[in-house]
Amino acid sequence: MARKRKKYMEGYANNGHGFISLPRDVTECANYAGLTHVAKCLITDAGDLYNGKNNGNLCLSMHFLEKMGWSESSLKRARKELLHYGFIVLTRRSKNRNGNLYALSWIKIDASDRHSAKPTANASAEYRVRKLKYRHPKRKPPLPTIQKDTVRTMITGEIPERFHPKEAVQ
Repeated sequence: MARKRKKYMEGYANNGHGFISLPRDVTECANYAGLTHVAKCLITDAGDLYNGKNNGNLCLSMHFLEKMGWSESSLKRARKELLHYGFIVLTRRSKNRNGNLYALSWIKIDASDRHSAKPTANASAEYRVRKLKYRHPKRKPPLPTIQKDTVRTMITGEIPERFHPKEAVQ
């Protein structure tokens, strides 16, 4: 019986149909509960890129993920959040335009000449360490606009009527 099941799973993985495995250990930890929905979607898309032999070579860039419907800003924010909580690990920092490479932290890192991380026998499981809630950096405030009245005052030196102080009531 076990042999049939193993053959079935091998055939399932080899004929182009794959599956994404998220262990309960990952989905039940406190850090996973603190993730935004966008970051949770990136976890599943990163799991979709994992083929069983390439953990550490996962490229989470727009080139690979735009066909899955990602926008540049959403992808950047989700990647930063997953790095903060430890669900993904940076294995190679980008040089030129090669792209950063990442590994899923609940799976051991595989050997490769494409990244500088050493292959591991066990998963790092950095996501288990409780972290403070991630705060996305604030956007820069818009530049202040100059009112027409201010420009007129600067040019002519006269103060508009609406800026005159009200006369004191006696």
